[in-house]
Amino acid sequence: MCNAIPFVQLSVVMPVYNAEKYLSEAIESILQQSFEDFEFLIINDGSTDRSKDIVLQYDDPRIIYVENDSNMGLIATLNRGIKLARGLFLARMDADDISVKDRFAKQIAFLKNNPNYGLCGSTVRIIDGKGQRKKRVMLPITDTEIRTYSYFSSPLIHPTVMGYTHLFKSNLYSDDYKTAEDYELWVRLFECTCLYNLEDDLLFYRVHDFNVSKTDKDSGLDSSVRLLRRHLKCVIDEDIIDDFIAFVLMDAKELDADSFFHKMLYEKIMEDKYFYYYFIKRWVGICIRNKSYLKIIDNVIFRKMPVKYFLMLLRLIPMTRTIV
Repeated sequence: MCNAIPFVQLSVVMPVYNAEKYLSEAIESILQQSFEDFEFLIINDGSTDRSKDIVLQYDDPRIIYVENDSNMGLIATLNRGIKLARGLFLARMDADDISVKDRFAKQIAFLKNNPNYGLCGSTVRIIDGKGQRKKRVMLPITDTEIRTYSYFSSPLIHPTVMGYTHLFKSNLYSDDYKTAEDYELWVRLFECTCLYNLEDDLLFYRVHDFNVSKTDKDSGLDSSVRLLRRHLKCVIDEDIIDDFIAFVLMDAKELDADSFFHKMLYEKIMEDKYFYYYFIKRWVGICIRNKSYLKIIDNVIFRKMPVKYFLMLLRLIPMTRTIV
């Protein structure tokens, strides 16, 4: 199990920390892939449950089991896996998710057929702790959409990602952005490659009670705020950056969202239709979460926005798909 495979097309990196409940499903979804030429780096980050025993019960030469001497945390564990990876491509996997059978085949085919793209993710289907299928999560697809959406949120779902290994090795995850380390990496990679999301649900993404602690949520919010502040400096005026961040990350709790919304629409911030698409969608989401349905109706009936944005709003209202 621990012997190195001479050469592989793909390295799969999966950190494990106290993941016994869903670990077998995750491992088997990788071992049953239709594309078989890979090494499977499973890195145990100091688990105290049965995770080690579960991994070691699999007698498959593609599995390379690695143990950290102590609990190093996700970022250090990911970077260790990247440094050990020997494949042309590198795929991420989490120990509580399920990859569909053709995930690797479809992602490798895309990367080989599109040399300008160094990384791709995919849409996903949410499942709960019992494996019940929930909503489908859609994402921005093209490189242009992804770059624009990155001003609002992370444009790729981390465990769906596959890319060229050399990109990961030269761009390790940053410890300065804990719980948003993936988001920060995508923004950094904009400087050297194109990104894409396949419109296939290639992963069942599990949402359950043990996903993220309150401490991790707070840390992730702080990291996202710092990342967005850095990322936005080159596209919008510095004096509205804090208001924009409050609008996209904090449900505008300390901001008059309606006033800021109309200010942004009339003060042509950037020449990008996708920016305003995501901006209006964010405003609609805030109104729905705050049960301010009349604000939406008011803007539609009385057209309190430029015509092109009014038409965009009409397009958004009946949409049932979810964009994270």
